[in-house]
Amino acid sequence: MLRPSRSHEQYQAFLKDSMVTHFGKPSQFSVLFVYANLIGKMWLTDLPVVSRLVAPCYSSSPRGTPPRDPVNLFRSLLLMCLAHYTSITDWVSALKAFPFFAILSGFEPDNALGVGIFYDFMNRLWLAENNARKKLRKALW
Repeated sequence: MLRPSRSHEQYQAFLKDSMVTHFGKPSQFSVLFVYANLIGKMWLTDLPVVSRLVAPCYSSSPRGTPPRDPVNLFRSLLLMCLAHYTSITDWVSALKAFPFFAILSGFEPDNALGVGIFYDFMNRLWLAENNARKKLRKALW
């Protein structure tokens, strides 16, 4: 069963709080300066349409492990492209090794993501109705 995604304002609050908590020490400011461009892009990218468009691709049954937030998964894939990663496996390794990317994606840094989670999400996007993919493409561009 797909849980409701958080709003963009809630994501921004999470991002701000997490950056202060994990990178608020003066010795860690360089990370924020180096990746200021990515932070700005993620801060401004509002993605609630993703949740609405992929919701029909998830089971309504409450059995099993609850799925990850599709907005965060989509945001993470977008960030992967912006950070010039071309492999899901390499991206998952980067998320685990460098918690900054996990936070920017909207995940808690200690919340390990696996390669299969991303492939499952991409399969759901691919299997979504063609009309939903067109709406998503139109909404993002």
